[in-house]
Amino acid sequence: MAQEHGSPHASDRLRNLDHLRGICAFGIMLYHYLTWNVGPFDAGTVLGRVGVYGVAVFYLLSGITLHHVYHRRLAFTAKGVLLFLKKRAFRIFPLLWLATFLTLLIAWERPGWWSLFLNLTGLFGLVAWDGSIAVGAWSIGNELVFYLLFPLLVFSARSAKGLFAMLGLALLAAFLYFTFGRLTPERSLTVQWRDYVHPLDQAFLFFCGFLLGHAFHARRFPPLVSAGLLVVGALLFVLYPVDGGAIRLVTGTDRLVLTLGTLLIALGGFKFTPELWRPVEVPLTRLGHMSYSVYLLHPLVHAALALALPPGPVHAPAIGPELRTAISITGTLMCSHFTYTYFETRFIRLSR
Repeated sequence: MAQEHGSPHASDRLRNLDHLRGICAFGIMLYHYLTWNVGPFDAGTVLGRVGVYGVAVFYLLSGITLHHVYHRRLAFTAKGVLLFLKKRAFRIFPLLWLATFLTLLIAWERPGWWSLFLNLTGLFGLVAWDGSIAVGAWSIGNELVFYLLFPLLVFSARSAKGLFAMLGLALLAAFLYFTFGRLTPERSLTVQWRDYVHPLDQAFLFFCGFLLGHAFHARRFPPLVSAGLLVVGALLFVLYPVDGGAIRLVTGTDRLVLTLGTLLIALGGFKFTPELWRPVEVPLTRLGHMSYSVYLLHPLVHAALALALPPGPVHAPAIGPELRTAISITGTLMCSHFTYTYFETRFIRLSR
């Protein structure tokens, strides 16, 4: 979810993936704000699908980006792996800690010491994947688990193709087990949340991102081909008929089709290199840089606004759901800009 920023090599930047990452973060934020302020979206709506699959795209982009940065640079030694993990820790933990403490402050909650320990160390992704304190941080716990897997993916892709294939098949088997067995459309996603956010249910998406990076990193696509992949993936994602609750999006054949759509979007975005019109490119790039902050901070902005202007008969005439959503989006973008510029980048520099 958090891209490798601050790299010493300019070629490590993938602005096209920054754009896609920023769009996904904005879409997840919009989905949550409209859900919290207006009402839920079912599986047949675009926002309902973005709310579920936005994180899936993050995992795909993470796999692509990490492969792009490290597939030659990462040394499969204790020192090399520790250096990789150190850089990822500097990228992930400062904002995760900030979001965790702000969540506790705003909600005025007192979690148990064990829960706090797991959240501050990131170990909740391994042993309590549905026990994150900050809203949405479950996906960060999964990402930290994937970082432990990543050096093995790099080593096997380089030097042990059979092992790489076995890892891919094992992760695919886990994905299919959850899709067709563990998760069932007869019960709501809320009831099955712990199973859905299990790292083994999500890891295949990260592997697919790594595989896309590995298979296509040296290949150039004509602009029409990459644009076509984006369009076909988006149309498949938007138009494929699915109705009902969100659980329908992550079970059975419907999940396979929608996952294929996200794969096409990720591959098209990876290979879409034409320069965008500057008034579009600049804000999209900035939004991509801020995407980690947008993702973790937008629930906090919503909660803070609810404390300052609680919805109810007194405030309803002055601030309806539309205005509340607009204020929340504006506040999130401002806070995310400030946090990325003066907080995240400081730790990115320290990681060097």
